[in-house]
Amino acid sequence: VEEALKNSLQNMLGVIGKGPEFDWICEAILAALCMHMRMKSQDAFVRIPLILAEPAFVFELRNGVAIRSLHRLSFMSRLNGVIEEAIDRIISDLGYEEMGKRGCPTNDYSTLDVDLKARHVSIEEIMHALGINLISPESGGHRFKTIASESFLTRAPWWDRSCDLGLLVGTFFHGIGNYEAMRVDEQLPFVNRINHYVKYNRSAAESFRRFEVSATAAKVVFDNALISMKRKFQQQTHAAVAAVFAAKKKAENLENAQDDAPIDIKSAYLAKTQKLDDDDIVTLPRLKQAAIEAFRKPVGDISSLVATHTESRRGPG
Repeated sequence: VEEALKNSLQNMLGVIGKGPEFDWICEAILAALCMHMRMKSQDAFVRIPLILAEPAFVFELRNGVAIRSLHRLSFMSRLNGVIEEAIDRIISDLGYEEMGKRGCPTNDYSTLDVDLKARHVSIEEIMHALGINLISPESGGHRFKTIASESFLTRAPWWDRSCDLGLLVGTFFHGIGNYEAMRVDEQLPFVNRINHYVKYNRSAAESFRRFEVSATAAKVVFDNALISMKRKFQQQTHAAVAAVFAAKKKAENLENAQDDAPIDIKSAYLAKTQKLDDDDIVTLPRLKQAAIEAFRKPVGDISSLVATHTESRRGPG
């Protein structure tokens, strides 16, 4: 059954059908099929939340969300294994006494999951142990390709091997794709690398700043148009409701043979609310104008650019 499953998945997934992630996905699907067969034979019963059986949710799963989720889970499973090996090496080097000083409640570390272990070691220690673990021959199947070592990839000029390790550790602590949280985390190398690069490359920092404010200005145009259209939609909804009440009242008045029936306000009100303003439409000239105006604004003091930018992105706390 397992071989048949792998062959079927290879035909479906093409070039994706190989490597550790593919093996992990096959095992996950095989485990699910085994559980399904047990449920059909009434050997097992599983209580599933109703949301998992919703047609819309199942439709999304069948259109690629399920396989993408399995890929992410597979990667995180491998990453957790690599991080846990590094943490176990740190704990072994620290010893029971030092771990006790750091607040570890037990000497039996096998009872702790990787998240609890990570609370008693520093990110710097994890990055150091991780770097040794990845270049060690014993790492075997847990080896990750580093961005800094791939010459065909386009990367930031300040990126180095420490950023590769920081990306792995940051993904473990902050989650896949949560790059903004990783960027502003001062325990990871990105803030210092960016600050140092900006300090000695003012022209690059100014270019980035102008590009960022221009992109932000274009985004504001889209956001304002969306807000305006939502407001128009609410007005139309209110107008429709008012028209229904007006028509109902008019019908009641006609039944009672009253001549002073209220006027139907639907046509006049909807004609006003359906009229599109400039704020409702996103056009290329409007985007161009917003980007140019933002680009031509004075850059200001570049030395304070990084500090201001970092604080604005970091938020409270």
